[in-house]
Amino acid sequence: MLRQISQEQLARRKHFAADISALYTNINVQGCIDDVIELATEHRESLDLMGLSLTDIHEILLHILTNSFFVYNRTLWLQQDGLLVGLMPGPFCAIIRVYKFEKNSIYTDQHSLSVYLSNKRYIDDAASTAETKEEALALVQQMADQDPDKKLKWEVDFPEQQDDFIPFLNTEVRIESNGKLTSRLYRKPQQKDITLHNNSCHPESVKINTVKNLYSEACCISSGPAEKEHSLRLLDDLLQKNGYQNPRRYCSSSNSNRRQSVEDDSRTVLNLDFISDSTSNKIRNYVKQNNLPIKVNFKPTSKLRNILCSNRPYDKRVCSINSCKICPLIVCNKDCEVKNVVYKIKCKLCDQLYVGETSRKVHARVGEHLRYATYPATPSNVSQAFAIHYSSCHEGLNPSLEVDVLRIEPNTVRRKIFEAMFIINLNPTINKREELDTIKRFIIASTEEF
Repeated sequence: MLRQISQEQLARRKHFAADISALYTNINVQGCIDDVIELATEHRESLDLMGLSLTDIHEILLHILTNSFFVYNRTLWLQQDGLLVGLMPGPFCAIIRVYKFEKNSIYTDQHSLSVYLSNKRYIDDAASTAETKEEALALVQQMADQDPDKKLKWEVDFPEQQDDFIPFLNTEVRIESNGKLTSRLYRKPQQKDITLHNNSCHPESVKINTVKNLYSEACCISSGPAEKEHSLRLLDDLLQKNGYQNPRRYCSSSNSNRRQSVEDDSRTVLNLDFISDSTSNKIRNYVKQNNLPIKVNFKPTSKLRNILCSNRPYDKRVCSINSCKICPLIVCNKDCEVKNVVYKIKCKLCDQLYVGETSRKVHARVGEHLRYATYPATPSNVSQAFAIHYSSCHEGLNPSLEVDVLRIEPNTVRRKIFEAMFIINLNPTINKREELDTIKRFIIASTEEF
């Protein structure tokens, strides 16, 4: 925003930064809610409240913000003052609350409005311009005086010398005596030298684009050749500490291929699982060499959280259902509340198998199979696989089933594919032919969508 202000307006002024000390702790919760509702009322015609009224929004915010709990030293505590750090509506409410203070103070003086256009804030970090430190202190004091609780305290970082840079977020700024703006990249001294490491398991393209974006951002921030070189040296040091040799070579990489890909929107999109960089390059080179009208996207495969067991595996899960009939049927990890699974059921009377999948809890789906096997003659059950099996093979006998969870997969298409794979490998005989045809049609239809 400072670059949009003329040098004449910036002449004799200095850039300064201000920070609100402990904003979340010292802000008034009820005031936040009132300011949110007031702002929503002003813009009611442009808001989609999903069928809720402003009264509903008020009650929801009041319940969330006044019932915030956290654990410290193995003890559960209730947040009594201020906003809980990490609570989702917290930053949103704090931003609106401080905006209300700005609106009722520094934005009311129309004579100085052009100067205060330089005032910008990101949550609790603000930046503006002033001729003297006293003017800067008076500016933030106007906003502090709007707080009825007088708890919000501003700390001002004002340049002592003309050559001093003042940091704001990832940029440090200096205004020359003639109004010329000088800016360059800034990294906090206490900030750890950590970024995406060159030895990480991410695809090579991800690492290259990360480096490119860092350098591109530094170039955009820097106002001149000297400032640009300073910014690039900061990144050189950061990237070399993270395993990149001669990282600046990525700055000169051509983006012509990327621009061509963006402009060409008539190609068919092919989504494939990422296996390795070499495999991805072979596929891309084949498409390019044969001039195929295909845009290949590589998406991540299964995450560790979908493959490994949940944390605290030695905790014994206690079923919340009294006298649960399903948990005793499960072979291992007797948790009938798990969802999004591919499962196998074995009839212990004849060792025949059934393979299925469900997005619901295992208790609900297996409970249905158990009911079909127990009451096969019920009119609503006669067409079900287990009703057919028990009426034809074990008529009059109580069902004896054994359940095993084969796979947990939240993605519906993948879960269906895994179900089909297990059906091919295990060849279950209780499954009906119609079920197999349904799975086949679903997979074909889902594949066509991609």
